[in-house]
Amino acid sequence: MLLLKSLRQEIVDHGVRLVEFGLVKGRAGNISALDAESGYLAISPSRMYYNRISPKDIVILDKDGNIIDGKQKPSSEFNSHLAIYQQRFDVHSIIHTHSPSAIAFSLIGKEVDLSAFSENLVEQKTIPIVPKALPGTNELANHLRLVFQNPKINVCLISGHGVFVVGSTVSIALARACFVEEALQALIFSKILQLQ
Repeated sequence: MLLLKSLRQEIVDHGVRLVEFGLVKGRAGNISALDAESGYLAISPSRMYYNRISPKDIVILDKDGNIIDGKQKPSSEFNSHLAIYQQRFDVHSIIHTHSPSAIAFSLIGKEVDLSAFSENLVEQKTIPIVPKALPGTNELANHLRLVFQNPKINVCLISGHGVFVVGSTVSIALARACFVEEALQALIFSKILQLQ
């Protein structure tokens, strides 16, 4: 019997939605969920297309990053996910995307003001940005650990890289990832219109 089968299936289903919603292309990004009972982390595999991933491809890790179950290699960003989970006991899912508008704002290198939006699913007035660091490194994990220490932060940009979004469930994390991309896209359009 497959360990954490329903959690693995949830990651598979939401991974497909990431592609459908245009938040990831190809094999980019990653998604994880934490099982509160066992403390195990289920994470998407490295270098696989989301529409080809099955529950058995999802990798199960312990809190130290050791593989408990799964034949695939875990996402190279697993240490960043672990760092965030260690800081936030309210977080049970993390999504990292390279969505176009998030990338665009991450290249500017400054936090994003969300105060103009009357509906704000991320529940924060600004999106902070962490310094550039290579994907999968302890340096990036440490940057994310520091920013997500604040319990009011549910999303942050990574300079030149993309966005990390957290939630109490995979569905909430996905809804927040969608909101962030739509909000950033609206901000880009509004800046273009202001040039008219």
